[in-house]
Amino acid sequence: MVFGSLVYFNKSDLFAITIYSAFLPAVGDKAIKKIKEKIREWDLHNKTRSTLEEIGEIINPTVRGWVNYYGSFYKSELDKILKQIDYRLTKWAVKKYKKFKRNTNSTAQWIGRIRKRDPKLLAHWT
Repeated sequence: MVFGSLVYFNKSDLFAITIYSAFLPAVGDKAIKKIKEKIREWDLHNKTRSTLEEIGEIINPTVRGWVNYYGSFYKSELDKILKQIDYRLTKWAVKKYKKFKRNTNSTAQWIGRIRKRDPKLLAHWT
């Protein structure tokens, strides 16, 4: 989609050169910083007494707002930031379940299987 154009004239050849510029709205740098700060504030990896459903109840309203507000134009940029939540959930599972103590790759795969099985559990998985 073209939002504006600049036209330059070459005096010697008498023809116009048009340069098109496009604007892709995405999450700003300040907003990225605030989102990551909020994710850190949740302190997910220390909520070992909580289930994944309870964690979803805590974070879903906020994440749903981010997805609705920032994700309407350039969702792939927002997805990069929301992967931080999955990383924090991996750390949570390592602390909660002994079987994941040694291998974080298997923990990430476990989170991925839950994501496939129940994509509506967390707002950023849909």
